[in-house]
Amino acid sequence: LPPTGDSVLEFLHLQPSQAVMVVLKYKAKLIASGLREATINRRLAAIKSLAKMGRKLGVCNYSLEDVSGEKVKAYRDTRGVDSKAIAVVIQQFDRETLIGKRNYAIFFVLWGLALRRQEICQLDVGDFDFYGRKLRVLGKGKGTNEEYLDMSKDVAAALADWLIARGDLNGNLPIFTALDFHNEGHRLTTDAIYKIVSASFKAVGVKKPMSPHRVRHSAITAALDATDGNIRKVQKLSRHADPRTLMIYDDNRNKDLWEMSELLTGMTIYPKPLQKSISVYVATSDDDTLKFSAVKSLGLMGGTQFSLNTLKSNVTKYRAINSSGSDRLMLARFFFVARTNEEAVSEALPFLRIFSQRMKAVKNKVQSDDNHSQHLMPISGQKASFNEDDLLENSIIGDVTTCRDKIKRFQDELNLGTLALNPCSLDLQKKLESLALYNQEVRNYV
Repeated sequence: LPPTGDSVLEFLHLQPSQAVMVVLKYKAKLIASGLREATINRRLAAIKSLAKMGRKLGVCNYSLEDVSGEKVKAYRDTRGVDSKAIAVVIQQFDRETLIGKRNYAIFFVLWGLALRRQEICQLDVGDFDFYGRKLRVLGKGKGTNEEYLDMSKDVAAALADWLIARGDLNGNLPIFTALDFHNEGHRLTTDAIYKIVSASFKAVGVKKPMSPHRVRHSAITAALDATDGNIRKVQKLSRHADPRTLMIYDDNRNKDLWEMSELLTGMTIYPKPLQKSISVYVATSDDDTLKFSAVKSLGLMGGTQFSLNTLKSNVTKYRAINSSGSDRLMLARFFFVARTNEEAVSEALPFLRIFSQRMKAVKNKVQSDDNHSQHLMPISGQKASFNEDDLLENSIIGDVTTCRDKIKRFQDELNLGTLALNPCSLDLQKKLESLALYNQEVRNYV
């Protein structure tokens, strides 16, 4: 029966021996029902707390401290799954879709930072510092005390990719939001994250029931296994208040939180290549260097200082020697897209002005020092320009239509392979907003 005010008072008015007998019978009933030790202890603690408050208020004259709790057994299975299984799950997400980007980011903070699902639900956009690679969380049992967690570049990139694709970067909004029709934009609940995780493992054939907390278990155990480690340092990843808790996971393992996060996200690509290929691009208008780059099949970089006519001349010379050069051109451009041309130019000009001044100072120093080493030859004003007006003309800056047209022109006239955009604003928030607008209204049209 549910408790009532009268039944609670009746319990508090019992004689000490009667009260202990009632509680012991209740405990025996809980044990017989098959409840876990921790659950039984929580319920007994609630009754003890009631009796303690009753004594303070003068309506109870007994203590239940003699009623002992059940001994809680250590976790028997905290290993979850290994990094290979995590890799398979993460690689299933289609990162060309919004839901794929979101779920990919959720798994990276679960695995790369060993966060609890409640901590993930509470994250706001303002808690994420992309350039500092830090995440502010309100940890379990920490009250209002905040923790700042270092993260790997992969975790930071996954979060940034999702947020830019979503498009709304207000610092007070939740990082992870629902995408379904009825709840779009609302903060994801702990239950929603549980369902996402569980369904993702089932989709790749993992038989073991998995939850967000089992992913956390997996991350901590993998860190211990991989580092042959140091409980004190792994505690920085797990953030357990008592380091003895880690002994449940394993008894010998190392690395600081930043190294832990790099290590864990690095495990998700399997098997590892023996050697990653390194692409080399040369930014030049010098005829001899162009010839050398073409003969060696080095990539050609179209730097921001080169006009379209200069680039066309460079590409023609390169491709005359290396016919496969159509795949070896990377165009680097300063970039800023806004709702109007005036807004875009106004935001970009201070950035371009500082860049122009710095590069002119470097150019003047090289010329004044009379240093003619191969990599410090004075820059020909006819081939490259760091003047503010020329930089603005060479850049992709303007409203949506202007940016689309400029990119299309580069594609048509240069047979462009890769375009590298450098957002030119002194304000980080403005950069993110511009990238979000580009992703929504420019990228898919060019």
